[in-house]
Order: sequence, then C-alpha cells, then structure tokens
Amino acid sequence: MTDYRDLHGSMAEAGRQATLREWARKTWLREHMRAETLTSEDLTILDERLAQWTADRQRAGSLPSDGELRAKWPALAREFPNNRDAARPIFTVEEQRDVDESRIAFELRDRIDRDQDHGTSLRQLSELYAFFGELGELDARKKITDRFTELYGRSVSDYAREHRGEPSAKAKAEPKGERILPAELGWEKYEPAFRRWAAYNAIQYVAKRDGALSAKEYAEREEYLDRWVADQQRDGKLPIQSEIRGKRVQVSELMLPYQKQVTRQEKGKMRSDGAYWRRVEDFSNEVKDNIDTERRFTRMLNERAVAGAAAYGKSFDRVKRDIEDQFALRYLYSPAEYFEFSLERGDRAQQQHPGRAADRAGNQAHKSRNRKSREADDDRGR
Repeated sequence: MTDYRDLHGSMAEAGRQATLREWARKTWLREHMRAETLTSEDLTILDERLAQWTADRQRAGSLPSDGELRAKWPALAREFPNNRDAARPIFTVEEQRDVDESRIAFELRDRIDRDQDHGTSLRQLSELYAFFGELGELDARKKITDRFTELYGRSVSDYAREHRGEPSAKAKAEPKGERILPAELGWEKYEPAFRRWAAYNAIQYVAKRDGALSAKEYAEREEYLDRWVADQQRDGKLPIQSEIRGKRVQVSELMLPYQKQVTRQEKGKMRSDGAYWRRVEDFSNEVKDNIDTERRFTRMLNERAVAGAAAYGKSFDRVKRDIEDQFALRYLYSPAEYFEFSLERGDRAQQQHPGRAADRAGNQAHKSRNRKSREADDDRGR
C-alpha cells in the first residue's frame, strides 16, 4: 500500500499528497457509483463538479496535470475497494458551493467571451446560484465576483472592458500623467495617500469656487483634512514634518499638477453625464451618514448601486465602484476604511468619556421604550 503520509517531506508536499488521495477517493467513488443512484442530469452535474474541483486544485499547484493523474490512477485505485472512505459523500455541502462558484465564474467568462452583456449575465447567474445555493442574491453575486477575480486576476467589469478593447477601470479612475512624487525622493510608499490628498484639495477648490460651501463648511472640511493627514502620518502613510523639511520640498507645489488633472476630469464627468454623477454623489453622502449613525454601510452601498444601475442603465459593478470612488474623493477614505476609522474614533471617545457613552445608551433605551409604548397605544386605539 502506498504511504501518503510522507513523514520526511515538507508540509507542502504532505498537503499535495493528501489532495492527491482525495482526488483518487472522489474519482473511485464516481466510477463505482451505480447507474440508478442518481438521474442522468444529476450525474452530469456531478461530473462537471469533479472536473472543476480537479481543475481548481491543478491551478493552485496541489494536483499534477491530467497526464500524470492518469499514470498514477491504477496504483491509487487499488487502495479504495472496501475502504471506509466510501461511506463519506463525494462532496460536502461546502465543497459543492466552492466548486459551483468556480463553475459559474467560468460560465460568466464564457458569456463575456461570446460578447454577451456582463451585467445581465452576472445578474442571471447570481439569481440562479442564489436559488440553488439557498443564498441571498447579493451574497451570491459577491461570491461569484470574488471567485471571478481570484481565478482571472481582474474584476468582471475590467475583464469585459479588456475583451471589448477598452481601458481598464483603474486606468480610467486615475488621471493620466506622471506621478505626484518624483522618483528621486524615494517616497513611493506615500504616493497613494498623496493622490487622495491632492484629489481632496481639487474638490475643495471647485466647491469653494462655485460657492457650494459656506465659509464655515469649508473650514470644517479643512479641519477634517488636517485630522486625516495627522492619522496618515501616525500610520506611516505620509511623511512627517521633519522628513518633509529634510527633503526640502513644498508639498503643495508637488500636488498642484495632479490637482489640476482631477479638476479637469471632474468637470468633464459633470459635462458628459451630470445627472448620474450628482446621483452618485448623493449616494456616497448617504453611505457616510449611515456609517456615522448606524455603523453599517455594506447593505446600503449595494442597494444604492442596484438603484443606480436600474435608473441609468449601467452595470452594478460600475455604479458601486463609482460610489466608492466618489466617497474617497470627498472623505479621503474608502467606505470600508471610513467604517474602521469611525469604529476606532467611537472607541477612543468611549474611553475618554465613558459617562457620555452610558448616557447615550440610556437615552437610546429610553427612546426605544417610549416608541414601543406609543406603538402599543396606537394598536389599542385601532
């Protein structure tokens, strides 16, 4: 009998041997399954799942190629007759879901390659997976898009753009041009934060120029920027003042060309599709308000993306990405980052003023009791 424990090998090799044995177990059980066990349709699905399970592990490097598997099969198969492993199912529920996500991602890619609309295809496949996988449609969509990105190295929308010969989402999201920070500064790690900072300055300039902000609102947003810069410096994402002085650079001058690019880009967006972008801005504000009040954002973000896609005939992924990008322009954080920031800010406030937190909790409980009492009175009145 072959020894698959490989006691003298590495942990990685032991893992590959375990995966090889699991492949042999699944294959042996499938070949020795009685014809009347499942319907022909179910057997077809089982074969597709087994093929996809094998392909996923070959891609991950934990299984050898098909030719090597066929060569090893006779020796592997001798281990399984009358083996207690036959009592276990071929696939667990978790394995079935994992394999089905890969199958649906492959089907989605195949539809895009056949020039079908990726938004419609994703919606149809998400509904199908939600029904058979007993999941919510948004959860099903997320699992499919995550698996697609994992398998093909890019999002669904970016893959569709590349297939149509269009520039990627990342290339469209950032203005073209040189980097903000010259290479000789050695500040490559600070580039992302400087881009957000410059974009925020551009939005501030436009809002002030157009009279969209009062003097008080402008000052509040500048204070918000100062707090953000301090947080980024504390986290090592922006250089501290001594480092800036040591390089003898003017930060505002470095960011100015990029700020002008962002201003032109935003002006072009509003000129070409102003109604859509105003709606996206409203959505991003609603997401922020929901984080500030409810400490939640994922469901609202998905709901607003669905609403925007339906209203303006765009894909769900496109609208969701635009909301997230607009959020980052206005608030310097992505929704997920701002959510974490708000939690940390709340924790710090609670540690500094524990009495206030207790008072707020008591007030909320009091309001809840009063609301329930009024609802009960209304019910009795009916």
